Amino acid sequence: MNRIVKYGLITISILIIGLLVAYGIFLNNFDLFGEPEKEILQTNCDYEGLRQATIFEYGGNAVTIPSIIVSIDLGCSDNPDDSKKKTVFSAEHTGRTTVETEWTSFDTLKIIYSDRLEPITQLDKVTFSDSTLNVMIDYETK
Repeated sequence: MNRIVKYGLITISILIIGLLVAYGIFLNNFDLFGEPEKEILQTNCDYEGLRQATIFEYGGNAVTIPSIIVSIDLGCSDNPDDSKKKTVFSAEHTGRTTVETEWTSFDTLKIIYSDRLEPITQLDKVTFSDSTLNVMIDYETK
């Protein structure tokens, strides 16, 4: 009987150690609430370089969905400032969906998006403190 208890305790201790190692590996590799990866797909400045339309792709994690976002920033730079951007269009990114931006006039931005996207946010106008910088937004599906 002592031999069965001895082998039983050894087996249970090996299982517990194995579970602890597996749990440690799981916690190191799985990022539950981490920041989703952000990738800039396209930047497009207006004719005068006063405003910039930027298309971002955000990866999802355990609590967020992958999304594609169009924002407008003041100024024209390679690294738009996240605190100053105004999101005008967002949708769940489902793979081979496309979004394009085009400045059709000084104060009009056209957003062309795939008909497979279902928009979450879709603004028609963006207002800034300087009213000469306001932007009208037209949408087109393809």
